[in-house]
Amino acid sequence: MNTFLKNAALLIGNDTGPIYIARYYGIPTIAIFGPTNPDYCRHNGDEHIMIYKVLDCSPIDEQYCKFDAGRTCPHRNCLQTITVDEVEQKAMSILEKQS
Repeated sequence: MNTFLKNAALLIGNDTGPIYIARYYGIPTIAIFGPTNPDYCRHNGDEHIMIYKVLDCSPIDEQYCKFDAGRTCPHRNCLQTITVDEVEQKAMSILEKQS
């Protein structure tokens, strides 16, 4: 395993491979979802947090939003409404549990 990942206390990222690798090695994660439905790849446990905004265009019964998984989205509000403060609060809650 990569030394950087092995020594990580937390990994924050979008729904991609590094999140899954970190989870596999027991590293806490915060996964940010936009046009993808998090129910299709649910991360279980208090140490794996998903941040996701439900909007009019959010996928409910499908895996991806109606805008071709965000590729043709006119506004990208699903990602733009997620704030740095929101992610920071979630990260701090995980890191506080570790100390």
